[in-house]
Amino acid sequence: LQYGVHLGQQAEMVTDSLRALLLEAHGYTTKVFEFISSEHTNKNKMILAVKKAKVNVKEQEKVLAQIANIKAYYGIQDQCLESLLNESGR
Repeated sequence: LQYGVHLGQQAEMVTDSLRALLLEAHGYTTKVFEFISSEHTNKNKMILAVKKAKVNVKEQEKVLAQIANIKAYYGIQDQCLESLLNESGR
């Protein structure tokens, strides 16, 4: 990651992945996809989330563990969507 372009790309990938996982952990089914060709913009990811009728607790625990591992590996302390989802769940 000594090259800035790679660091930026990885940061975007980790951020989008965390966002999708956080939504899944809060009871959503998610899909991540490109909605504009990367030839035109590098900001072309969309996360589609649909609220599930019922949350699978074992699946939720598994996803929360994934999130914790990613955050620990990259040294992420705060994630805005995580804070918002936790506040709205109270």
